[in-house]
Amino acid sequence: MALAERRASLVRLGLTLFGNSSYEALSIDAIAAAAGISKGLLYHYFPSKRAYYLACVEAAGEELLEVTRAAIAGHTSPLERLHAGLTAYLGYIEQRGDAFTSLLRGGVSADSSLGSTLDRVRSSFVRLLLEHLGTPATPLLQLTAEGYVGFVETVAVKWLLQRQLERDELRALLLRAAFSMLSLTTSPG
Repeated sequence: MALAERRASLVRLGLTLFGNSSYEALSIDAIAAAAGISKGLLYHYFPSKRAYYLACVEAAGEELLEVTRAAIAGHTSPLERLHAGLTAYLGYIEQRGDAFTSLLRGGVSADSSLGSTLDRVRSSFVRLLLEHLGTPATPLLQLTAEGYVGFVETVAVKWLLQRQLERDELRALLLRAAFSMLSLTTSPG
C-alpha cells in the first residue's frame, strides 16, 4: 500500500476510533492494534497521537464540508441551498454523532492546534454560507454568519445528546434561525 493510501486508511480508522472513545481513553497501542500495525509504523505516519488526532479532525471537517457542498450543488435559490446543506450536515453528524460531539466538547479542545483546525473548518462553513446567500458580504453579515455557524454547532451537539426533536424539526428550527439572523443584518436601526 502506498504511503498516502496507508495514511488515508489510518485517518478513516481514526474517525471511527475517536468516535467511539475519547482522546484520553484511546491509547496509541490500541490504535496500532486496531490498524493491525506496529506502534512504530503508526509513528512513521504520525509523529504523535496528537498529530494523528489532528489529522482525523481535519479529515472529518473536510468530509463534512464536502458532503455539504455536494448537497448544495444544483440548487438555485438560497433557501433550497440552505435546506439541502442543512439536511446533508445533519445527516453527516447523525452518522458520526459520537465523533462530532467529542470533537466539539472533547478533552483536547483547549489545544491551540485543534482550535486552529476547528477555526479553519468553521471559516470554510462561513464562506460557504456567504457564497450561497446571494447578497454582498458586509462586515455585519460576516459576523452574523459566524454566529450562525456557532449556533448550529451548539444546537447540533445538544440535539445529538438529548434527541428531543426529530431531524426535520431541527432543520426547520435552523432554517428559521438563519432567516431571523439574516433579517437582522438588513433591517434598519
